Amino acid sequence: MIQPFKYDLGLFVSNFDPLTLGQLNVIYKSASECKDLYIILNYCNDDLIDYRKRYQWIYNLSSHFDNITIVPLEVESNSKANFNSNLKYDIDYVYGLNKKIDIIYIDALNSLDDSLNDGFDDGFSHLCDVKVKIINSDEPLAQDIHNNPFNYWDFIPNIVKEYYVKKVLIIGNESTGKSTLVQTLANIYNTNCVLEYSREVCSRCGGEDYMLTEDFEEVLYQHKLNIKNATKESNKLLFIDTDSFMTYYYRKHAGLLESDDRESILDNEDNIRLISGEYDLVLFMESDVPYVQDDLRILDRNENGLRESCTEIIKEIYRNNGIDFKVISGSYSERLEKAQSLIKDGFGL
Repeated sequence: MIQPFKYDLGLFVSNFDPLTLGQLNVIYKSASECKDLYIILNYCNDDLIDYRKRYQWIYNLSSHFDNITIVPLEVESNSKANFNSNLKYDIDYVYGLNKKIDIIYIDALNSLDDSLNDGFDDGFSHLCDVKVKIINSDEPLAQDIHNNPFNYWDFIPNIVKEYYVKKVLIIGNESTGKSTLVQTLANIYNTNCVLEYSREVCSRCGGEDYMLTEDFEEVLYQHKLNIKNATKESNKLLFIDTDSFMTYYYRKHAGLLESDDRESILDNEDNIRLISGEYDLVLFMESDVPYVQDDLRILDRNENGLRESCTEIIKEIYRNNGIDFKVISGSYSERLEKAQSLIKDGFGL
């Protein structure tokens, strides 16, 4: 009968910062060779990505193997100069579990200390019967991926791409072309967009003057969830129509005086700042295009200078919370051109 595995216990050692398709291939091949495979995830304070996120990536992409154990181990440094000491620490940990190692897989590109090319030093003399498999690949360095993830998009698993997706937020007063621009840009860059969820809730309530605090809270949380879900499926960029500060504005400053006064997370900007999230580019649509009133709005904010004053209130909210934004103005074609120019300048796309 054919033996299903070449080795009883194998180790694959790396920091997976980030996890690449090449490393994933090694994990799968190693798991096919070893009855039990320990993936040693070395992490330290200098790493760029939280080790728990890296653990999630490995776990989600390897959970269909029942012979894989992921072991996060904290080390002093993940530099190549420290690789030997880290590896000895990893090996001592496994031997401390009374397990005999048969093979060690090492990611040469991102982890290998050059001294290992000439064999183990004295610190590894007790491993003379352990096979070491150096994995050489044509992948970019982890630091290069971090610096220019879009240049190396094809080397990154889909689950990791979510981490590098750039979020472009488009904000501004009503009737300034936000929704149209968001959808247009998403189509141009072959990616996703998240539309303003408040319109859906407002329509269901029969208009904004019938919205309760609980309705605004639904907008707040569902919009956040929609962004999270869309990020997972996006291609380098995600375009978003409004955010939690806009929800705060509409409840507090947009003339919704009949809204109930129930205590809510929406009552102060500190709470909003915590839930808002971070955006890589924020575009503010200036109120210099014609205003279009619709049945969902209780006020015509184009009358008596109201549109201009509301625009300034929105800007002030973002400035007070340290959120930098680029102003987009002019005709609709000029707005599109300016947005594309800022995207090219910021992300090289």
